[in-house]
Amino acid sequence: MRNVKKFAAIALAAAMTVSLYACGKDAKSDDKVKSTESQSVTQSEADIVSEVVELYLRDAYEDKIEDFKTASVKVYTADDIAADSTLADYDLNDNDIVFAIVYELKIADGVDPIEFTAATGDVDGQWVRNKSNCGILKYGEDGEYTVSNFGTGF
Repeated sequence: MRNVKKFAAIALAAAMTVSLYACGKDAKSDDKVKSTESQSVTQSEADIVSEVVELYLRDAYEDKIEDFKTASVKVYTADDIAADSTLADYDLNDNDIVFAIVYELKIADGVDPIEFTAATGDVDGQWVRNKSNCGILKYGEDGEYTVSNFGTGF
């Protein structure tokens, strides 16, 4: 049943992505990804993490980020979560996604990239590379993923 729920959540999030881009909507309206029903499009949990984190950062920093590139995403399995005692304190549901992400940000002209290197990240011109964070995507009853516990450690 858990796998069916996860698959449905992933499929729903993928449909939202396609809908946003097809309709030309501005994806940075908030840090959530609304899910809609779809049977033909699927999206991996890693892709969902990448998309939601990008929306979250673009919303938090408004026009300071020109580009976002995901280098890697680790999605924690049930075994990974069970083995990490720090995650026991979190109220995780079946559809929540625990993750670690490494990404790059191209910072807008006139903005100091050092602002984006707190704890992690290397400045390379207007790019901040090797930026890493971990967190939880909480899946709400309304079908939206929300970034939770986003930081450099749990």
